[in-house]
Amino acid sequence: EISLLSQLSHPNIVQYYGSDM
Repeated sequence: EISLLSQLSHPNIVQYYGSDM
């Protein structure tokens, strides 16, 4: 879970999730 929060902090990860959705 903590890993997810760390990843979300990165803009690259946010973009990846946005594309997935």
